[in-house]
Amino acid sequence: MRRMTSSPTVRRTAVDAALAVGVAVTACVAGRQYHPAGWAPFDARAYLLACLAAAPLSARRLAPVWTLLASNAAYAVYLALGYQPTVGWWTPAIALLSLAAQRPLRQAVPGTLVTAAGILYSGLAAHLAFSLALAQALLVPPVALYLGHTQRRLAQRGEELKRLAAKLAREQEERARRAVLDERLHIARELHDVVAHHMSVITLQAGLAGYVFDNDPPTARQALATIGTAGREALDDLRRMLTVLRAEPDEPGADAKEPGATGPAPEDYGALGPAPEDPGPPGPAPEDPGATGGGGGSLVPAQAGSLPRLERVGELARRMSTAGMTVDVVTEGTPRRLPPGLELCAYRVVQEALTNAAKHTVAARVGVRLAYLPERLDIVVRDDGGRGKPADPATGSGHGLIGMQERVRICGGRLSAGALPEGGFEVRLTLPTGAALSAG
Repeated sequence: MRRMTSSPTVRRTAVDAALAVGVAVTACVAGRQYHPAGWAPFDARAYLLACLAAAPLSARRLAPVWTLLASNAAYAVYLALGYQPTVGWWTPAIALLSLAAQRPLRQAVPGTLVTAAGILYSGLAAHLAFSLALAQALLVPPVALYLGHTQRRLAQRGEELKRLAAKLAREQEERARRAVLDERLHIARELHDVVAHHMSVITLQAGLAGYVFDNDPPTARQALATIGTAGREALDDLRRMLTVLRAEPDEPGADAKEPGATGPAPEDYGALGPAPEDPGPPGPAPEDPGATGGGGGSLVPAQAGSLPRLERVGELARRMSTAGMTVDVVTEGTPRRLPPGLELCAYRVVQEALTNAAKHTVAARVGVRLAYLPERLDIVVRDDGGRGKPADPATGSGHGLIGMQERVRICGGRLSAGALPEGGFEVRLTLPTGAALSAG
């Protein structure tokens, strides 16, 4: 870290040293080659003074005040001894520019007066007309002062922009961290509802098994099998809930290319909100083998409808159609009942993707594809970008996408989201489902 920090300083010092050497060599060569009559011979003392006038430029960034005073003093002595002004006012002008770039005006303005006096003396020593010498003294120092002060202001503005960018990055990171924490709390609440549902199933099926154990053994065995399945799913969801509660907030996933929506539309439930009471359509429970004898009944209680499932994506699509877009839902493969936690995750991702399409694009058509594969569930939500002016993307905070990523990560899936080259936006989800669960 120390080497990386000092490297720019070393480079700047090397550049300044090269500048000082270049000015000194130019002054010495010019004094040696061009020597009109009437001037003192360019001897060893002239070489020394020419080098002394240029040498302070090597420290022009580290000690600009000293550089200005030393260069003007050496140049004044050079002129006082009768040597021809070869390089002229280059050295004092460069020193003044460096002073104005490094120090405030209250220090640069006196340096401007010193430099103006030196340039006026140089012109008079070179036997220039007084008006020409005065014009040089009044023109060169203010120009050097202006250029140096402008450089200082630009440097200060650049530092301020860097500071603001760093502050903005910290604030965005903090907002993302809070969004992850909030989302984990919401997910934990929903998983709590899922586990409570499993416990209801287990309690109901245990009572059913005890009731028909002697009179209807097949129904009792089926009830016990349902208890085993519900227990395993409950353990999986409990593990997910403990993972949510124990995990430290990390950075949002890198798969997403663009921020998501800020939350739900008024007519829909946002992916960040807690699970609402969502009563399903009236009718029998999804899994109902019917009575097989003296005391059959439903193997899934009526409360199962309170948790959104993928079979209700069609209803969600119809509700979202009120936003002025057409939603097409296509199912590939044989739909099957998945663990409630996975179905809830998939439903929320579809819900948030449709909400984003309604809020952040003028989508004319949105396609939802549900692909049931043997060991996984693939979901693709793609909009065509629509027509007209899209909604302002700067209004989104990206929290909806962060919420989707957090849900999918907890369920062991993969999520990617980003703009398509041909236009539109796509959200792609892959959830591992394990062995297929038979539909009732």
